[in-house]
Amino acid sequence: MKTDPSSHGEGRAHLFVLMLTLALVGLVGTTVGRVQAQGKWSPEVLKIIDGAKKEGKVNFYGVNLSPQDIKKLEQGLNKMFGTSLVLEHEPSRHFGTKAATMVSEAKAGLPSPNDAVNMNSSGMDFLARQGLLRDLGSLPKTFPDIKADWIINENRAMLFWHGVYGPVYNTNLVPKDKVPKRWEDLLSPAWKDKMIMSTGLDQFTALAESWGVERTADFLRKLKGQNVAIQRGATAVLQRVASGEFPLAATQIYGTMKRIQGKGAPLEMAFVEPVPMSATYLLLPSNSAHPNAGLLFAAYIMSPSGHAVYEQVSGLSSAFVETSSLSKVLKGKKLALMSPEWALKGEELGLRWSKVLGIPASE
Repeated sequence: MKTDPSSHGEGRAHLFVLMLTLALVGLVGTTVGRVQAQGKWSPEVLKIIDGAKKEGKVNFYGVNLSPQDIKKLEQGLNKMFGTSLVLEHEPSRHFGTKAATMVSEAKAGLPSPNDAVNMNSSGMDFLARQGLLRDLGSLPKTFPDIKADWIINENRAMLFWHGVYGPVYNTNLVPKDKVPKRWEDLLSPAWKDKMIMSTGLDQFTALAESWGVERTADFLRKLKGQNVAIQRGATAVLQRVASGEFPLAATQIYGTMKRIQGKGAPLEMAFVEPVPMSATYLLLPSNSAHPNAGLLFAAYIMSPSGHAVYEQVSGLSSAFVETSSLSKVLKGKKLALMSPEWALKGEELGLRWSKVLGIPASE
């Protein structure tokens, strides 16, 4: 059967028109999306967005994330502000070493390679005293998702994510009526030789601010008598609990538990009161190479949508962001929240806790 050659031409023409129409629809959709993203912002934020677009990228120093995880954060950031920023990531290693490196770079007249930095209390305090941190006092007025009481240390830092600690148990091995309800329950003969914990001891520094140093030290002496196994690394500890080697981790951090639990591990945390809680901070270096992009990243990562993505990829979140899982599980509970000032005692108290437990000091 023969066909009219002109019909092929008409078909190609129709196909071209269809493709052109789809392309235009996509372009219009993208443009509308960006207009909508920009339309909700104040002139001040639009100015920051324009500056960030010229900078083209933003670098974040924080916990180790995969390239796929970084891409999720990058996409969310660009969707929120209608930008096309490239999100670079430097995995955190040691807070103290990083803070010292930042000071050396600044003294050498170099721009900071990082535009947003996750840091602990001592590193934050050191960098603030060196005059290397931007004033964040205007952030709550500029970006409504950021609350004024998140900005601390004379406006030089913002609360980022919280470390929340409690006993973690294997749900296949520990009946609900046997789950520890008080810290003193860990001292029961029923748990002797059956617990494990990591060398990180920040939770006891947090407890000591509420309990007092001597009460905390006495508790640790009694806990040592339970023959608790010691393992370096939160992930390694929880994997051994999940495998059934130990039914209970005496204390462990919620974020790591949640991440492993999300992969199907039979783990759950007992939020024993007062619930120990430490904090880390988000800093914006004053010598940042991409200051506008750094501001947008800070605003995004602490927004409900951005913080949800960060929690999804890292397991970490702030108890102060109302949509976070931490905010929900801690609601109504008595907390032992470590203040930034008390956290500066962390190294000194950590050495004391290690000595009481008879273990090497944690790095």
